[in-house]
Amino acid sequence: MIKASIYDFLGRIFIPDSIDLEAPYLLHISDTPSSIFGALESFIKRVNPKIIVHTGDLVDNLKLELYPSVFEGYKHYLKRLVRILEGGERQVYYAMGNHDDYETLKAYSIKGHIVSYYEVIQTSHFSFGMAHDINSVSTTSPSPDMIFFGHNLEKASDYEHVPKYFNGIEKMALIHIVTGEIYTFDYPIGTKESRLNMYRKKL
Repeated sequence: MIKASIYDFLGRIFIPDSIDLEAPYLLHISDTPSSIFGALESFIKRVNPKIIVHTGDLVDNLKLELYPSVFEGYKHYLKRLVRILEGGERQVYYAMGNHDDYETLKAYSIKGHIVSYYEVIQTSHFSFGMAHDINSVSTTSPSPDMIFFGHNLEKASDYEHVPKYFNGIEKMALIHIVTGEIYTFDYPIGTKESRLNMYRKKL
């Protein structure tokens, strides 16, 4: 599709006409480098999700755990991302990634719910578990309808069984809150390369 190719070329996220932009959605994203914040902002403004679940490594091009010297840059970009995610009337959930700082996120977030390890959230239509790493997901607690995670590709997404597994590294997922219908979107071109950036200038 020509229109989709143009969006890819421009580093934006294409939304097909078949998606009802008036419907209530949950958006799941994970491991977001700052290079895609502009594209995310445009996408979120158009889709206007009722719930956003971010499963960690909020500024994934800055590997805070490995390079503490990038902390000021992390704070700068985190503040922008929180503003993007928490705009409008929506619920926002954050899972702490290994490259995130809890106190900074807590200071910047106005209405976000921060999950340090693993937590199951109950909504009016379904339940979901969320963690940064699939290995943090509890197998002893009651199984939710969906499980959101990121961090690596150790476990692939699985939308066919219950619980449904959503790996936010692979795709962005948009889920109709009422019907449960799932739509997936590729991240903007260059996302993978930005995620793999090890801040070489500081080495």
